[in-house]
Amino acid sequence: SRLYFSVSVMLIGIPLTLLLTDVPGELKVLIGIGVAVIIPAMVALGFVIHRGAMATLVGTLRRFRIISVDRAKVWKEKLKEVDRHIRELHTHRTSGTRAGLAYVVVAKLLNYASMIALLAAVGVPLTPVMIIGVLSVGVLISWIAAIVPLGIGVEDGGNYALYALLGATGPQGLAVTMISRARSVAIAIFGLAIMAVLTVLDRLFQRRIAQKIVTMKADNAAKPDATPSPLPTARARATSRER
Repeated sequence: SRLYFSVSVMLIGIPLTLLLTDVPGELKVLIGIGVAVIIPAMVALGFVIHRGAMATLVGTLRRFRIISVDRAKVWKEKLKEVDRHIRELHTHRTSGTRAGLAYVVVAKLLNYASMIALLAAVGVPLTPVMIIGVLSVGVLISWIAAIVPLGIGVEDGGNYALYALLGATGPQGLAVTMISRARSVAIAIFGLAIMAVLTVLDRLFQRRIAQKIVTMKADNAAKPDATPSPLPTARARATSRER
């Protein structure tokens, strides 16, 4: 859903940017390549989801002889429920699905708001053309730049030209790119640190549980076996009654 929302914004914003600004030929070629790749990819993604994403993936692995026929059958049977849930997101919209989509939209709007705040902090003029271009063409440039690690070089040059075209300066576009990259790295480091801490705590907890189990077993083994008292025989019961 988040991907569809981003693509929808790009498909609306990119034509507006091309109409409102005089885009150089090199940037037009880059935008055209990106759009030509994204639209068929979205169509193919929708087809795969309706067909069964996991089943298609398993079938592809089998077609390239990466897995055996028996394993492919087992995997398809196990992943059938996953495909059903994914398909329901596109066909049967429940209240939970609608709430999830609403959260996705809110998250994207907050992301756009943070981007606009970053533009204001750098000193970029917040004109309608600038905002539309950054949120559409800028996102497309970042997606294309993902072919290299952190988009180094590709995203820098693309945003340098884009910001200069939209009414800002090239160095401002470069500054926004560097700050966004630093933010992504900081968030990744923060997430990895939290994951490492949680992993260590989980292992310590499991070790503590294992030690408690060993201690309990040792205590139970050290206790003397309690021998049950013998049941009274019939003669003893009769004697006690006579008394």
